[in-house]
Amino acid sequence: MIEQKWPGFEAAFLGFEPRALLFQPDDFWHDLSLDKSIIRNPQKIASVRENAAFVARISEEHGGFGRFLAEWPAGDQLGLTAFLGKNGSRLGGNTGHYLLRWLGWDTYIVSADMVAALRDAGLGIAEKPTSKKDQAAIQA
Repeated sequence: MIEQKWPGFEAAFLGFEPRALLFQPDDFWHDLSLDKSIIRNPQKIASVRENAAFVARISEEHGGFGRFLAEWPAGDQLGLTAFLGKNGSRLGGNTGHYLLRWLGWDTYIVSADMVAALRDAGLGIAEKPTSKKDQAAIQA
């Protein structure tokens, strides 16, 4: 469904350009909940607005969001995904991992198959490894 509607998402959200999105009035955001070219989930639509502000703030602090990612230690995906989850909107769990992969950051995604393979290889993690201890073991 997302792939089929992707052109609509790009058009509706102005190419996901944070600065352009930040200048849109409340009516723009409200009208997106009526736009049939996208999935009309008000909470997810609001998260795009919030994440545009998040990306703009990080970009200003670090000279660009890409620079921020490039400066983050490559071996600390756990810290980066925790940062995204804490400071972004709806970027916790695997969503932060998917975002990083989509942005080209070399990252892993904790899938059921990955967990099964790690457990079969002897890594002592839970079937649903959500604890910090399990996440650290996966990263290591």
